[in-house]
Amino acid sequence: MVIAKHLEPPVLIAKLRALERRLSAHHEKKEIVTNQIQKLLAGYEGEKSLVYFLSFLDDEYFYILHDLRLRDGTGYFQIDLLILTLN
Repeated sequence: MVIAKHLEPPVLIAKLRALERRLSAHHEKKEIVTNQIQKLLAGYEGEKSLVYFLSFLDDEYFYILHDLRLRDGTGYFQIDLLILTLN
């Protein structure tokens, strides 16, 4: 397995954490920001947990790309994990 694009924590987590630190404890949006951080972290941790299972793939036949953002002609779409093989 060749990891052509490695998994990295979403930049949005860092941005939301910075915002969360700056909001007062009683701010009306504090809970929304905190919940969004937790959702993003859960998704990131889920993707990280796949790394173990992907490590069993043969280096010679598989290419792995994490977190792709591609244009489809009218907009963009996002792929969490793409595994490429000749088969």
